[in-house]
Amino acid sequence: MAAGDLGVIIATQTGKVGIVTPISGAYPVVTLVFARLVLHERITRIQMACVAATLAGMFLSIPELTDLIGWFRELMHR
Repeated sequence: MAAGDLGVIIATQTGKVGIVTPISGAYPVVTLVFARLVLHERITRIQMACVAATLAGMFLSIPELTDLIGWFRELMHR
């Protein structure tokens, strides 16, 4: 979690807070992935649903990514 806090501090100085904050707030996803890879723990369906919701929320909250969605839609309708 210290790396996430450091990222937010640096992002505050560079103006990228809107990108770094959702990513650093998703640290439980990283913990879950490490638990699976290192400790060979099973990931339940509810955990997978939470990971999917977290990733979707991150994707929708970052302005550059939502601009990418609009660009992709425009590309597909040509």
